[in-house]
Amino acid sequence: MSAAATAALLAAARRYRERGLSVVAVSGKRPTDRWARYIDELPGPLELEALFSASERHEPTGLAVVLGAATWANHPGLFVVEIEARHRAEAELWLDEHLPNWRAGLVAQSGGGSLHLYLAAPAEVATRTFKWGEVRGRGSVTVLPPSLHPNGRPYHWLSKGEPLRVEPDALALPGAEAGRRAYGALGEGPVGEGRRNGTLTSLGGALRRSGLDAAIIEATLQHLNAQRCEPALPEDEVASIAASVSRYEPGAPWQPTPAGAERGGLSPVVVKLADVQPEQVRWLWPGKIPLGKVTVLDGDPGLGKSLVTLDLAARTSTGCPMPDSTRGLGAPAGVVLLSAEDDLSDTIRPRLDAAGADCSRIVALTAVRVDDKERFATLADIAAIREAIVRVGAKLVIIDPLMAYIATDAHVDADVRSRLAPLTKLAAELGVAVVVIRHLNKAGGGNALYRGGGSIGIIAAARSGLLVARDPEDATGERRILACTKSNLAKMPPALAYRIVANADGAVRVEWIEETAHTASQLLAAPTGDDERGAMDEAKDWLRSELMTGARPSKVLQREARGAGIADITLRRAREALGIRPQRVGYGSAGEWMWALPTTAEQASSKPKMLNMPIDAHPKSMSIYGDDEHLSSPARSLGLEEGEL
Repeated sequence: MSAAATAALLAAARRYRERGLSVVAVSGKRPTDRWARYIDELPGPLELEALFSASERHEPTGLAVVLGAATWANHPGLFVVEIEARHRAEAELWLDEHLPNWRAGLVAQSGGGSLHLYLAAPAEVATRTFKWGEVRGRGSVTVLPPSLHPNGRPYHWLSKGEPLRVEPDALALPGAEAGRRAYGALGEGPVGEGRRNGTLTSLGGALRRSGLDAAIIEATLQHLNAQRCEPALPEDEVASIAASVSRYEPGAPWQPTPAGAERGGLSPVVVKLADVQPEQVRWLWPGKIPLGKVTVLDGDPGLGKSLVTLDLAARTSTGCPMPDSTRGLGAPAGVVLLSAEDDLSDTIRPRLDAAGADCSRIVALTAVRVDDKERFATLADIAAIREAIVRVGAKLVIIDPLMAYIATDAHVDADVRSRLAPLTKLAAELGVAVVVIRHLNKAGGGNALYRGGGSIGIIAAARSGLLVARDPEDATGERRILACTKSNLAKMPPALAYRIVANADGAVRVEWIEETAHTASQLLAAPTGDDERGAMDEAKDWLRSELMTGARPSKVLQREARGAGIADITLRRAREALGIRPQRVGYGSAGEWMWALPTTAEQASSKPKMLNMPIDAHPKSMSIYGDDEHLSSPARSLGLEEGEL
């Protein structure tokens, strides 16, 4: 399409968006981008521009409305009845009898001559097929005027009235009940590689059993392939599936015969890698927490594991950058909490407020209701977890702790994997990051991957693993480290230091400090004791000389210190001893941590206001040194020269 035609489509999309419709770009009849997220949220202005920008893979030829919560917020219960062009005459006679004023409602015609009747219902209408076409409900898209049909002719409005309100049960479309049952094979959301052939074959068989003829089955499968399969299968392959299932008698039990069954063997299910479209990993926190995957966070009690996840929840709900200034989602999203240990009112809500969260985007799944009775939720309640995710448009699910929700023996590998498999599948399907929290086991040292509680199958199922531990170089015990134990999708990211601080109202939050060179293995290793005093003094002298001219990047200093034979642990102790507080300068990939010597004012403000030497506790008039008062000089008493204190 020309630039002018694309601009006209974008302008039309903006007008529809202003009227409260969730719209996406289509190429032919297929959305040009992943559209499932727009079921529950309207695309923003910048997102619209991106959707309607031509790329090497797709060129927009039209636009479509996504039916679901986002559109229903402004147009409650909107659904569409699509009638194929070859059935229009018969269908219009039926509509004239059962819905006499349908022509005065909101009606469009596709470039191929099919009829699109826009209706509204008081309750959610399910997507399904019927004798003359398809009913499009939640989780589906339908093309809008002025889009171009693949044959080059435009869609246009036949009538621009209001969508007619109908009772779903009153609109008894011929063959719709069979279509509703058949559509159960399709499920919700996009159908990706590895599921396309099986899903379309299962659906085709169900349609054949419901009595539909070969032509309708092929048309239905072609349409669903174009709309729901990502990427779509070749049309001749879909036609072959339709022809195969249509060989059976209508209404007869249908079951595919596996190739090789006559030999008593099994047939393989394979995916040609040439048909697989490469995709980049999407991140909630780049390098640390991937979207669509499970991440495990391990650590001993009392180190702030839950507090770290609430900090991430706050950042997700507001669209703020991650602790290292990287940007993940770049826009606010919902969060689902499953917390079995902390109270919502006196712990979780105050901590979220302290972290600056948008609590309107965060929900806690506290129970499930079965037959008017509530019970504790577990990972077996995957449907309830799915509904909670969809309800707030969540991109982060936190399960704290995992062992409270796994509802099986967490040490039996097979049981654990069977519980985690549906959760892993749900994360991939909805593109949501799932973070599960575990306590460490009692074993000391060893490989960090084996220190988490329960079966090794837990960390095996995760694509990323994180660990919180005390900083072994911090004498105060207040500084903690978040390090990576496992990273299947990116190189190992650097560890981050943090401390827990309290707001004026007493609510605690995480204060992130800087990147560190710690590794998970080092953090879990047994302590080795202090370095020799000579090495410490040497490190302090070296650090002073390097910072005399001003601040320098911490990474550069650490690298040069290693070259000078100074160990990381010694360098950090020297930094703490000199009162150097790292500061981050810049944002995102351009930002870096800087070290600088403290100013005189900073040194003075940091001195403890207490008696430092026993001799200072004596009155001036009572000297323990008699006439040799000069011998009580603090510098001399420590064996130092004057001016070194």
